[in-house]
Amino acid sequence: MLRFVNRASELHTLLSLAERGFYPVLYIYGPEGCGKTRLLREFLKNIRGRRGFVVVYIDALESEDPRKAVMGSNEVYNAVAGLLAGYIGGGIGKAIASSISRLVSEIARRVGLRGKHVVVAVDDVAKVLGVNGVEVYMKNLLKLLEELLTSYGASTALVIATTSEGLSRDLVARHTYASVAMIWNLSKDAFKELVKQLEPPSKDVAEDTWYLTSGNPRMLLEIAIGYRWELGRWLRNLYENRIRDVELRLGRDTVVEIAEDPDAVAKYPDIAEFLIDKNLVMKTSPLLGGGALKPDREMGIGRYYAWQANAYKELLIRGPVAAKYINEP
Repeated sequence: MLRFVNRASELHTLLSLAERGFYPVLYIYGPEGCGKTRLLREFLKNIRGRRGFVVVYIDALESEDPRKAVMGSNEVYNAVAGLLAGYIGGGIGKAIASSISRLVSEIARRVGLRGKHVVVAVDDVAKVLGVNGVEVYMKNLLKLLEELLTSYGASTALVIATTSEGLSRDLVARHTYASVAMIWNLSKDAFKELVKQLEPPSKDVAEDTWYLTSGNPRMLLEIAIGYRWELGRWLRNLYENRIRDVELRLGRDTVVEIAEDPDAVAKYPDIAEFLIDKNLVMKTSPLLGGGALKPDREMGIGRYYAWQANAYKELLIRGPVAAKYINEP
């Protein structure tokens, strides 16, 4: 596994919240592949062995293996085994996430939560529950948080849910039972550190990869490992799989307008919803750890909206960096 890079501010924030607790539920979202899961796992690894902490992590997307679906102590695994006794079929992560209250009750019965610092994290919740199920689920997570502090007598509690699904952000943000925070792709320095571990063929390719991915670590791995640094092949496949349908739907003038200024998408609610649903554009929010994403039109970042990766914008307008590779044989 590649060495964990950067995220010092986000990690410090989560560690602080785990120690002192947080209310209401913390809803973290960001671009697909920006490193939410890796951040959560590093955070939980930091506190899992600490005295007085009880940690439960659920990967809601895991379909088959309970050991991959859950991170925690042996007692947590035993509670999961009891919860799943007699369960047959796929969707293990979804089944556990949907039964989170029963799981916590079983953990409390086995190890006791009174006086403990309890951290519960459910990863990628919107993808498995669907947008329409997120609001109810978040309300249930708030109820669980309150029960941890009252019925179970936890000293502190932190309940986290994450998603890369943009439409759920507005649904959750309009309620008081969750606090929405955003994480973005890696900074340029952190991205370069990750690039070095993957041995790019040239400095130019590394620089263009930064520009096209906007620092997205999953895209970097895809380019380096899946495409062996062949940016032209990666861009052509990205166009066919993600961008062609968008280009057919949007008029040329609109494409140029929102490429030059992502905030212009607010003028076209139907287009905004379409691009957010496609996970191409997302609304910005206060960053986890404080502050805000700095607007940068060259990188496709506005004050209120941002392209999840610069490659999407580049492919739509035939930008110079994309054009440099896309016409290669």
